[in-house]
Amino acid sequence: MTIVKDGIVVRPSGFMHDQGKKFTLQAGETRTYTSPVNMLRCDPVDGASQAVPLESGTYQLYATQDFRIEGEAGRLIEHFTLQGGPWDIQIAP
Repeated sequence: MTIVKDGIVVRPSGFMHDQGKKFTLQAGETRTYTSPVNMLRCDPVDGASQAVPLESGTYQLYATQDFRIEGEAGRLIEHFTLQGGPWDIQIAP
């Protein structure tokens, strides 16, 4: 998940939720996939990043997730990326 305020990324995605986790779906089958959101801003301090709580206000949330479709013996059939957003979120004081 990426968090944006006024067109500026204040929290890039970085956490790889369930990386490498495999799901087997039949044609027409669905699965709910959830992802955590870290509500901290990353500020560079002396060349390193320091996590700081987001200030109150309106932000936009974007989601990007890569998927691979594999066949027999893990052979790659297709790779694609799904993107969603923006969704407005409000951080209260």
